[in-house]
Amino acid sequence: MKRLTAGLLTIALASWGPACTSTTGTAPDPVPAGPAGPPVRWTGTASFTEDVQSITGSSKNRFELEVTWVKAENPSPAPPAGTTRYVPSGRVHVFMQSYTDAGRCEVDRDGEFPIEVTVAPRLPDEQSLDLGPDGRYQGKLYGSWSLDYLQYCRSLDVTFQNRATLYLSLDIQGALDGSRMQGNMPPRVLTIPTLTSTRTGSWSFASN
Repeated sequence: MKRLTAGLLTIALASWGPACTSTTGTAPDPVPAGPAGPPVRWTGTASFTEDVQSITGSSKNRFELEVTWVKAENPSPAPPAGTTRYVPSGRVHVFMQSYTDAGRCEVDRDGEFPIEVTVAPRLPDEQSLDLGPDGRYQGKLYGSWSLDYLQYCRSLDVTFQNRATLYLSLDIQGALDGSRMQGNMPPRVLTIPTLTSTRTGSWSFASN
C-alpha cells in the first residue's frame, strides 16, 4: 500500500509541475512611447537695443521683454508642411535715453507695455515664430509703443513735454539647443553722413 501511495504521489507531482510552470512567464515588453510632438509653448526673455550716434548728440532705446510663444491653431497663412507656428504674448519694458548738444537737452524715461499681436501686422511673419521639423526656427518679434516723456534743457533751464513712438524689430533665427532656443541677432548698422544707427538683440526661450 505504501508503494502504491508513493507511486500515485509521484504521478500527481509530475502532472502538476508542468501545469504550474505553464501558467507563469515574463510580462510582455512595454509598448514604446511614440515620438513627442512640438512643444505647446516657449517662454523666456529677449532684448533689443537701437543706439544712434549723430553730429548733434546721441540716443538709445532699449527693450527688455518677457515673452511666451504659444502654438497657433489653424494659422493663416499656413506655415510650410511639418512646421509649427507660434504667436507671442507677454510684456516689454522700454527705456528711452537721449542727449542733444544744442541746449544740452536730456531725456531719461521708461515704461512698461503688453506684447500684443496686432490685427494686421505689416507682414504676416513679423509677429510669429516658426519651428521646422529639422529643429531650425525663424521669425520676428515686431512692435511699436508710444511713450510720453519730459525733455530737460540745461542751458535754458526749461522742460518740454513730448511723445515718441519707439519701434522694436527683433529677427530670430537659429537651431534648437536641446530644449532651448537661444542666440543673438547679427548687428544691423546704418550709416549716413549725419548719423550711425546700430541695432542689436538676443533671445533665450525654453520649451514647457
